[in-house]
Amino acid sequence: MGTGFENIAHVLSRGYKKSLARGFRLKISSVQSARISAITVGLASGAIRPNRVEEDKLIMSDIKAGEPLQDALEFTADVYLESADAVECIELKSVRPNKGEGRGEKEKILHGKAALKRLHSKKTISFFVGFPFDPTSPSPTEYDKSRFIRHLIGFEKFFDPDEILVASELWDHLSGQRNTMQELLQLTTETVKQFCAVSKNL
Repeated sequence: MGTGFENIAHVLSRGYKKSLARGFRLKISSVQSARISAITVGLASGAIRPNRVEEDKLIMSDIKAGEPLQDALEFTADVYLESADAVECIELKSVRPNKGEGRGEKEKILHGKAALKRLHSKKTISFFVGFPFDPTSPSPTEYDKSRFIRHLIGFEKFFDPDEILVASELWDHLSGQRNTMQELLQLTTETVKQFCAVSKNL
């Protein structure tokens, strides 16, 4: 992805990149870990379908003080947003992830949500995977989420559509306003034109 999309996302959302690894690695309980493993195995085998609401209940409820803890999987949130009552993470991805990446991403996200809930028990925790555009769409700003998810190898098996933000949906979510992607494309076009005009005069 590089840093271009990330930088734009940070400006729009006023969020920032945050690494929860090494010395900043978070903790989960053995109960949370076992439930995450059960969810991941169930999704991989097709025994269950992805369901964000039910998964969140399993990994973020019944958190008890004094439980034995273990390291959660390390992760970096490309966009990290924290307010008085919520924590939101967004992982920005290539529109064509590597084959088999879906399972690893899902497991990492489940660990992240479980660990963040333990750290911020009173806050709402959410985690999304964001894709900057939909290559299956003939329009640069439109998207068909169902078609796009099928385009992603292995993601349909592991991710609830509510966990995925695509194209204009992502950019509007980051900015909190409508038509953000259209404005970004227009600004980019105007900037390129100005750059070309200056270059001709050099």
